[in-house]
Amino acid sequence: MASEWQAAVDASLNIVRGVAGISTATWPEDSQNATVFATGYTGEGDDMVGPPGVRKSLGEIVIEVCTSAKEPKVGVPMLMALVDSIPHELLKTANYKLGGTVETFEGVRHTRIQEMPFSGYMGIAFTLYGVKITTNYT
Repeated sequence: MASEWQAAVDASLNIVRGVAGISTATWPEDSQNATVFATGYTGEGDDMVGPPGVRKSLGEIVIEVCTSAKEPKVGVPMLMALVDSIPHELLKTANYKLGGTVETFEGVRHTRIQEMPFSGYMGIAFTLYGVKITTNYT
């Protein structure tokens, strides 16, 4: 199941990193020019028993879009410009399937601009919720 969730996170990141204004760097150290970067991981979720040989998962994917907190006058407007464009890009994926990595997801919510848990950065966390993945197993 981990590989299915990782594929869904990667597909989400590919969409977000395609938005104008976001670096393709996965972490600020990956590029000298990365002013806004995105990282992603799974959020909370539930695994449920399905029919024999099937496991159903319902969960979240969290994409954090971050920039340096050293110059808020520069960083805040850069992040604010992404509040509409990132959900738009994620929601326009064909049938909310993230490139076929998930069955569907319900929507996207975001946080306010805030200091991120890792020092020196501020950002917005975009959460894809109601992400549904069904896996056959033997």
